[in-house]
Amino acid sequence: MAALASVLRFGRHELRPAERRLLIDGKPAPVGARAFDVLVALIERRDRVVSSNELFELVWPEAVVEENNLRQQVSALRKLLGAAAIGTIPGRGYRFTAPLDEGTEGRADPDRAGVAPANDSRQTHPRADHRDSWAVPCVGNSVRRTPDDASSQ
Repeated sequence: MAALASVLRFGRHELRPAERRLLIDGKPAPVGARAFDVLVALIERRDRVVSSNELFELVWPEAVVEENNLRQQVSALRKLLGAAAIGTIPGRGYRFTAPLDEGTEGRADPDRAGVAPANDSRQTHPRADHRDSWAVPCVGNSVRRTPDDASSQ
């Protein structure tokens, strides 16, 4: 998957993936690390539906989590971005549906160049391991299955 542009704008929102920042009306929005990763994954794949299993692999690699964890992250994003920004395709997955503003994809904001995120101790890599503390490997039953799991039942 190609790297996202340094700045993506849609409506009142501005996403800065490399800085792990989401701005709403130019102000930092309170978004958790997992929700941020879900948003980036959906925007990177905005041309198609992204299955829950694919999101699990992208956002929670090497961890088994409940479907509810993903739903919570999508719900948090919808509260920030508006319900229409992320569509649910029943039985298939999710899709980022907000249109990106023309001409803003990749255009850097010269006034903010080199400005570090305020109060953010995370590493600068987009997949930094500082995650929401409640996202731990699941003990017990899980709804996440692979095709091999289904054939062995």
